[in-house]
Amino acid sequence: VYFIDNPLDAIHDWAHAAADAGRCVYKQSPQKFWDYFDWVYDEQQNIGMDNLSSKLQLFASTKGVDGVALGRCVETKSSDADVEREMAMGKSLQITATPTLFINGRRLEGELPWPTLDTLIKLELEHQAKEADAGEKCCEAGPQKVIK
Repeated sequence: VYFIDNPLDAIHDWAHAAADAGRCVYKQSPQKFWDYFDWVYDEQQNIGMDNLSSKLQLFASTKGVDGVALGRCVETKSSDADVEREMAMGKSLQITATPTLFINGRRLEGELPWPTLDTLIKLELEHQAKEADAGEKCCEAGPQKVIK
């Protein structure tokens, strides 16, 4: 599983800064990134450019993230190049909607209920398991991975 940032600045003026913050959280703790991911989506209606910094500090204090380091990382935009690279990748893949998923090259746009996604993944694994040239251990579940 790869997660690629694609902040939609036209919808949320704070989206790019929030994506930078996510990369900053990831640099501190890859596991905490998923806490951040859930938090920022849950709180998106309560976040704006005027309160993003204070909201990030609240997140940091409740989730065991170093708030000083997070604030410094966001202020200096030290993760911005990572976000820009991921946005360029998304553009090259012609991603225009979030979320967009690819399962073995098949594009799926928009939110899918977990049972549907689970079924699609299982069908793909079954199909690939039957193929003689399925490639590198196609059907063994491995660890999830986040692109830095």
